[in-house]
Formats: sequence, structure tokens, C-alpha cells
Amino acid sequence: MDRFLFIPYQFGDPFRLYRSRVTGKVIGISDAGYQVDSEGQLITEESHRGDEGKPGTGYEYARRPATKEETFVTIVEENDEEIRGNYMNPCGFVEKKLVTISKEEYEIAVDKNDWLIAFHIPAGEGYTPERMRHSMKLAIAFYEKYYPELPIKGFWSESWLYDKRLSFLIGKGKNITNF
Repeated sequence: MDRFLFIPYQFGDPFRLYRSRVTGKVIGISDAGYQVDSEGQLITEESHRGDEGKPGTGYEYARRPATKEETFVTIVEENDEEIRGNYMNPCGFVEKKLVTISKEEYEIAVDKNDWLIAFHIPAGEGYTPERMRHSMKLAIAFYEKYYPELPIKGFWSESWLYDKRLSFLIGKGKNITNF
């Protein structure tokens, strides 16, 4: 659709996203029971595929050892009023820091098995925020028309391109960091 590619995706990652009913702020909390290294990367067996760590697969980082040997295991504690668990940093890594959110203020924004529209960024020119917004609008219209039975809750994509730390390497004001 215009510049980007889209496909339905059923969410199944090991975290949930919660949105504040007051501010609209979104907070991610990791699922419980995952071992995490000192840099916030999951290191449990479920997180590894057979091709990770092989050159050219894009997973070299997954096999690179963390700078410190210490690890921690994620937790989630929930009662009628609050949810407490390990914070998912917006850069995509899990922090040892625990956050507590009020169920009165926060609601689940993305949960297991929710339908999203996943998108792929093909190589080449035209990678701008404006083109992305345009492509997303076309995708929403397409899926509403041809797949109304899918209760689409939003968009999903995973890529190193979204790492906010990229601005330290390539600078601010670039199409990638603007996106």
C-alpha cells in the first residue's frame, strides 16, 4: 500500500501494553518468568530460534554476551487494584526496575492474541513519516473493507530501525530517526 507492506498479525510477544485512561501514556510490562541479561535482552530458551547468531540473519546481537554476567527473572504481581512488573523500556529492552500501575487508571491496550496489522519496510527511497502515515491509512481502509471480521487494534512492526539510540549514531532530523 503505497510504500510499505502489510499483513494481519496476531500478537503473542512476552509482554502487555497498558494505556492510561487519564494521560494516554502507554506502559509495557514484561510477562513473568523470563530470564533477562544485564542489558535487558531476553535469554530464555523460548526466545531463541535456530538461526539466531548466524552472520547475515540479523540476530548476531542475540548471541553476543552481555557486558555483565548478572541476570534477573521477570515478575508480575497482580491484585484487584494494581499490576506490578518489570518495565519494558520504549527502546525494546526489559529493565530490572519494577513499575506499579493502577487498574483504575490503566487498561490493557495490547494483549495476547489481539489482531494487529504488521508492516514491513522494504529497502529503498521513500522512508518518511508522511509516507508511513499515508500507507497506514490505506491499510486500515483495506482491512476494514475486505477483512471486517478481524478486530484490528493497531499496527505492529519490529525492527532495529525503531531503536531510539540510533539518533546517537546517525543524528537527529533524519528520516529514520524522525519516524
